[in-house]
Amino acid sequence: MVASKAADRVESPASLFPLLDLRRQLVGQLLSAPAVPARANQQRPAAGVVDAFLQGLGPSAPGILSGYLDRAAAALVQLVTEKQREYVAKPTFGEVVEVLPFGPVRTGRPDTSDDRYGTFRRGCGYEGYQKSLYAQDWFDSSPERTMANILDDEDGVRL
Repeated sequence: MVASKAADRVESPASLFPLLDLRRQLVGQLLSAPAVPARANQQRPAAGVVDAFLQGLGPSAPGILSGYLDRAAAALVQLVTEKQREYVAKPTFGEVVEVLPFGPVRTGRPDTSDDRYGTFRRGCGYEGYQKSLYAQDWFDSSPERTMANILDDEDGVRL
């Protein structure tokens, strides 16, 4: 006697989620997509896209989405992203800009001093620093100039 295999199976009907809940989740995932601007006014357009998607699935939408919501949402986001890339404006260049190298251009002060260690004078251009990029350096305070002297005299400091 041959036992029937069909009698040994247990079948369970798929549980379907309400279509409104599935729609809400799809809208939420679409709004969190990088291609969709994160603005409050995007709720209605996203809902329109999801409604068109659901209409395309037809009457089997609740069954498909109940079993494959993540895949469906990923496919919808990918489709929206691809369409967004088609319509994004390509960059245009109206002017050609010439890039020039920067050099150590600096105007000197009329009042200058070679005495880096003498009495500090604000507004004076000090000359004679070996490790400076400029022929003249000026400072806002005496401690600032003192620090520049220490660094310039230190053998471990290189330009």
